[in-house]
Amino acid sequence: EEDLVALLKPLLADANESVRLHASILLAPYGVRECLATLASLLESEAFHIRHQSHQLLAVMTEQDFGFYSDGTLVDRQEAASLWKRWVAKFGKKASVKFEEARHWFDEDELFE
Repeated sequence: EEDLVALLKPLLADANESVRLHASILLAPYGVRECLATLASLLESEAFHIRHQSHQLLAVMTEQDFGFYSDGTLVDRQEAASLWKRWVAKFGKKASVKFEEARHWFDEDELFE
């Protein structure tokens, strides 16, 4: 388990957004809090499916809602993404997070679209 986490953690900073998203999804069940910041940053993705899955996972794990809509206007998405980033920076290291939700939130087919 520790080897897997050590292997996947660097992928949270990969240049490819899909790789960062999938690394976050795979690391979340292990309680890797760094995935929260990665998911929050992915809310700014130009790709709808990246920002949509990132938001769904953040919302279900943290039970927070900052008015982010994956199909909202760019300005609205940026404002809500900023709120998510601020929340993660302030509470991400200590807040109660349901990391186990990542295990069953996405099925394998959806995860690797």
